[in-house]
Formats: sequence, structure tokens, C-alpha cells
Amino acid sequence: MVVVVILIALSVPSLRKARSSAQELTDAVRIKQLGLLVAAYANDFKDLPPVIFSPTYVNPSLGSPWQQATVRGTVVQGGWFSNATKFYYALSPLPSIQAVTSVKAPKGRYTITIGGERTSYLSDFYLADVFYADPDYWTRTGQRGVSQWHPQPISAVAFPSRKGLLWQSMIYDVPGFPSGTNACCTGTNPTAILWADQSVSNEVMSKLNPGVPNGWYHGGPIGFPDDAIGPPVYGTERGILGTDR
Repeated sequence: MVVVVILIALSVPSLRKARSSAQELTDAVRIKQLGLLVAAYANDFKDLPPVIFSPTYVNPSLGSPWQQATVRGTVVQGGWFSNATKFYYALSPLPSIQAVTSVKAPKGRYTITIGGERTSYLSDFYLADVFYADPDYWTRTGQRGVSQWHPQPISAVAFPSRKGLLWQSMIYDVPGFPSGTNACCTGTNPTAILWADQSVSNEVMSKLNPGVPNGWYHGGPIGFPDDAIGPPVYGTERGILGTDR
């Protein structure tokens, strides 16, 4: 009996590791499939990422309401950088609820119907924001604001194997955060990254190259100390011309 207990105790870590590896693989497959749909969209739309909202400054708290856009007969709302989080609404075929959420996400997520098809209201996989602004927008000395908000050609990425295209924004295995936590801010938990060359790897976001803080992101200039850093992947220094690893 003692031997059985010891064997069970020894096997638990291995089982947990195998389960975690299987979950990471599933998320990698899902982000890869989304990347292929983005590539198909770009092939039909001048090499550009999906665009739903226009490059207009919005700030509901200051009296500038969210934009209203009609997608396949359904009205959705957001701002310019919402294109990076709601890009999948414009893809064809429309990704299913499962296709845009992590395998570890809680059940019962909000859903939305687009053109008669159901998908998730919130995705766990985002396009990098740098695909929606000029490279200078992501440098300390070149930030000028809304005039730099333009979709960037996907093929214009300077280092495809080192620049993230899609990233898994939410992770669900951090103790104390059953509803998930943003992947950018955790120190040890890996998350799926789809690189611009369509390869996938699981990375700890905090170990990737830091990005550049951008005060214009929400519509107005904000100064930052010289040693301040921004988020990796979606705030990559020099945008699509920079690297994340």
C-alpha cells in the first residue's frame, strides 16, 4: 500500500506536466488557425490586417463615443485599436467560439452573432497592435498621434521569425485569478505566440523584448521616464520593423 501511495505521489507532477503540455498544444493550434485566416484575409485585402473601425480618436469618458460599425449585418462598437481585439469578426469563415478562446478559459463566455453565426464576444487571441500604426508611432521620438494610425502590410514585417503577429492575451492557470489574467504581466506562465512567419511557440511574455510606452495610445500625449518600458509583442519598439525575441 505504501508503495502504491509513493508511486501515485511521484506520478502526479508528470500528469500535471502532460496536461499542461496538451493545453499549450491546443492553444498553439488555435492561434495557428487564426493566423491562417488572417493571412487569407490579407491576401484579399491588399496585404492588410482586418479593419472594422476607422482611425478616429474615441474616448467615451471625455464625450467621444465608441464607433458603431456594421459587420455582416451586425452592429459592433469599438475604436481604432479595437481592430486588434475584434479582428476575427471580419474573417471568413467566422471563427467559432472555441477557435478564439483558450482551452483553459471558463465555460459560458459571452457570445455574439455575426451574420447568423455565433462566435465569442471576447477572444483570448489578439492581433499585435503594431499592425495598426506606422513604425514611428512605436518609437520614443516619433510619436505624433492619430495621424499615424494606419493598417500595416503584413509582408512589410522586417523580421518575420522574430515579430509576433498574434498573441494569447489571457491565461487561466495563475492561482487566485480564476477568470484569467493578462499574459503581458505574468512572470513565469508561457503563452502562445504566432510569429509573422506563421511559426508558433509558447513564450513567457515578460522574457520577450520589451516594447515602447506610447502616451498617444488612448488619444493624448503622456510623458514617460527614459527607463520606462512598454508591453512586448503588441507594443514592439519600431512596430513591424522591430523584434520581439
